Amino acid sequence: MITSRIAVASDSQDIVAETRRAKELHDGQIKSASFDRGFSSAENERALLEIIESPCLPPKSPKQYAEKLKSASIEFRQSRQRHAGVESSIGALQSGNGLKRCRDRTETGF
Repeated sequence: MITSRIAVASDSQDIVAETRRAKELHDGQIKSASFDRGFSSAENERALLEIIESPCLPPKSPKQYAEKLKSASIEFRQSRQRHAGVESSIGALQSGNGLKRCRDRTETGF
């Protein structure tokens, strides 16, 4: 089972299209995906359920998130636990390799 984390530039409308694209790129092997709280909506959850087996879309509100965790499935809990590791890996790649800044000073680098 391949788990993928999609990074979309804060536009919650693109989440479905990008997830569909990622699944195509990985030959349909993506079974679960974990997203940040900003992507949570009933529409996104319905659309993602058609694409992947277990999408993890935590609610934006801390109270709703606590309620969801109480009644959450095992897949949801496992996705949330893996999500922290993915975020940590992204941070390590950015800081360790200088990926936060563009070193290319040509016109295409901007």
